[in-house]
Amino acid sequence: MKNFRLKTAFAASLLIFSAAITSCKDDDDTTIKPTTNDITLTTPADGAVVNAGQTVTITGNITGEKELHGYNVIIRQKADSKVLFTKENHAHSTSIAINESWAVDTVAKYKELEMEIIATLDHSGNTLTKKTVLHALPAGEHNHATITITAPTEGGMVSAGQVLNVTGKVEGISSLHGYNMVIRSKADNQIVHTFPENHDHFKTINVSGTWTVPAVTGHTEYELEIVAKLDHDGTTITKKVYFYAMP
Repeated sequence: MKNFRLKTAFAASLLIFSAAITSCKDDDDTTIKPTTNDITLTTPADGAVVNAGQTVTITGNITGEKELHGYNVIIRQKADSKVLFTKENHAHSTSIAINESWAVDTVAKYKELEMEIIATLDHSGNTLTKKTVLHALPAGEHNHATITITAPTEGGMVSAGQVLNVTGKVEGISSLHGYNMVIRSKADNQIVHTFPENHDHFKTINVSGTWTVPAVTGHTEYELEIVAKLDHDGTTITKKVYFYAMP
């Protein structure tokens, strides 16, 4: 009887041990293995400026869990997807160095570009993609910006004695160098108010200022002008809006 109890206890222990091992195996089988496929781009940096006539070096590295089957480099215009450059590489390795060069063609005006690296992971057509943004400018230019004026609105009306809140934004692809802002009388083109000069150095600068509308005898037209400084070389862009003052 004693031997029977011992055998029963031993059998029960074996069952518990087996169940524990099976559970661990199930957990191991369901664990998601992290992927090690990766594309690293060294140059050009995301958001880099490229100029007409420049030779751009494209460098980086692609790593794969298994043997890779090469890559494609594509540079296109974002506005219409027109392809400006393409290069295919058929290297076979778990680590492939990217080393290409692109001679930038004529750029008459600012264009936003997209560079795409497509790594071929296997013969089944599986791929890994990485995209970066580039900014193409004519030779010698280093920045591009836009000015948005939200107040006053074009053709808007203000009243004598009113405090006009001027608001807007200057946005550049590289760091800006502040802005100047004036209000002129349209009748004689004379400056009636000069706002304090702004010296902020950011890609995005918020425009703000106040002006108390002077007394007027009739329908009077004014012009708000904002001049944003793009660089230390004196390159600027200008935006104007016209508005009216009433007694």
